[in-house]
Amino acid sequence: MPIVGSVVPDEHQHMRIRLKMAVVDVRSGNWAMFSPEPFEDKAVSARLGRERSDQAQVSKLKQQAYASAARDLVKMYAN
Repeated sequence: MPIVGSVVPDEHQHMRIRLKMAVVDVRSGNWAMFSPEPFEDKAVSARLGRERSDQAQVSKLKQQAYASAARDLVKMYAN
């Protein structure tokens, strides 16, 4: 019975997320763009849990990127 790929991890994944943010002041029409640093993650998965592992990896990267963008936004516009 083959087990590689179903129980034993058989795939290495490297994901990166990069955000580009646009901030628009609708009253004045002024706008600015910025991009927080990209976030990367590596993971190993098996076929049985690959979808759940992929989604967890994407969620982790999104959480890090959105938190970083929020911090950068506060730094840029807080007085």
